[in-house]
Amino acid sequence: MKPTFFATPAAFRAWLEGHHDEATELWVGFHKIGSGNPSMTWSE
Repeated sequence: MKPTFFATPAAFRAWLEGHHDEATELWVGFHKIGSGNPSMTWSE
């Protein structure tokens, strides 16, 4: 399974709300701070 990257906590929440009844697993990816890609942080 490939990780899914979320730019914001709101995007992550929207994914959960839209897939909670059908998805059995989710790998969440986090971009490194210096990568230039928008990403949630672990603490979020």
